[in-house]
Amino acid sequence: MSASPLANETLINVLREALRNTIRDLLAIAPKVFVAALVVALIAVVGMLIVRMVKRILASLRVDDLVKPVVERYQIPVSITGIVVALIEVGLAILAIYAITYSLFPSFVTYVNAFMNLVGKVISVIVMIFVVVISLTLVVERMRIERGLRGFMLLLTLLISLTLIIDVTNISPDLKKALAWGLSLGIGLSIGVFTAWYFFGELLEKKCRSDQR
Repeated sequence: MSASPLANETLINVLREALRNTIRDLLAIAPKVFVAALVVALIAVVGMLIVRMVKRILASLRVDDLVKPVVERYQIPVSITGIVVALIEVGLAILAIYAITYSLFPSFVTYVNAFMNLVGKVISVIVMIFVVVISLTLVVERMRIERGLRGFMLLLTLLISLTLIIDVTNISPDLKKALAWGLSLGIGLSIGVFTAWYFFGELLEKKCRSDQR
């Protein structure tokens, strides 16, 4: 049984209207897409120039040669130039994301801001933990700190790192507050116990030996 001419005409009108609306939407968004693509291309070109200039400046200053003994000794898989270039590229990528969002999806700017804030916190925590661990390793090896003090410093670093990690986790405020309070109490008690042992350890040891005799 064939469809009636009226039904065919209605279907054609619906398809025509859908096609018209699609073309209208594409024409409306085309300038924004062009502007966003132009901005991204401009950011990419400027980024290449900046990276090339920074590499030349760092090479002329021989920054990598200054830290080369430390890098080779501790087998650090990155260089100062690589870190600087990576930071520049990350900054340019964030700038491109904001340019695309403002041009095409202005209503999503709030979500992008929240996401960038979270990413910034996570990166800052990772960098801080990395710097603290490297600094602690250098201090321990250079000063040849005794075993007890070394263990205390590692414990303190662990507790501080856990506090920083809790700050960026997506948990309830009450649980975050309780964990932060517990870690703060642990840090305070650790410092107190270590201080008592460091300053009065020998005295207590002599006292115990005299009592045993």
